[in-house]
Amino acid sequence: MRTKKHMSARQKENVTKYVIMAIVSLLVLFPYYWMVCTSLKTPSKIFVTPPQWWPDPVKWANYTDLFTRSHLGTYLWNSFKVASLTTVGTVAVAALAAYGLAKIRFPGRNFF
Repeated sequence: MRTKKHMSARQKENVTKYVIMAIVSLLVLFPYYWMVCTSLKTPSKIFVTPPQWWPDPVKWANYTDLFTRSHLGTYLWNSFKVASLTTVGTVAVAALAAYGLAKIRFPGRNFF
């Protein structure tokens, strides 16, 4: 006589965790999927209702236009400059604040 194996409470908990993680992963990854799909659509297909979940036809020319017709290098250089200056400024301010918090005695110091 065969006996049915039932899932233990721990196994049910693990399955529940994995299902929740899969759902959260899909929610986090969906914007990236949508961004790539939209980048491959023709301009007339981007704002159609109901939304088109997969580009038809796939327009790879959007990427060649990006590299040939736009000023992508300038945009990337500007982004690099802003990110670099922001990083240097943040590290400088954080280092000064950390020094002050470490060396100066003041009320509420332990809270920080």
